[in-house]
Amino acid sequence: MEKVFIVNWCNGEQYAEDREVEILGVFSTNEKAESYVEKWRDDYRKQGEEFFKNRGEEFDDEDFEYAFPEFVYIMWWDLQ
Repeated sequence: MEKVFIVNWCNGEQYAEDREVEILGVFSTNEKAESYVEKWRDDYRKQGEEFFKNRGEEFDDEDFEYAFPEFVYIMWWDLQ
C-alpha cells in the first residue's frame, strides 16, 4: 500500500464556522512534506517579524501567535 502526504493550511480561527482549510500540496514522502512545512513556517515567521518591525513594535512570540494564528499540518492517506 502506498501513502501520500497532504499538507493543509488552516486560518487558525477559533470557531468552526469561521475556520478555513486548504490543501497546499500533496507529496510522495513524509520528508518532502515536512520540508515544505518547515519552509512555510519559516517564511510565515519572517512575515510576522516584518509586520511588527514595520509597526515599530518589538517582535514577541505571544503577540505573533495572536496576530498570526495560521498554521499548516500534514495528513496522510493510504492509496489502494
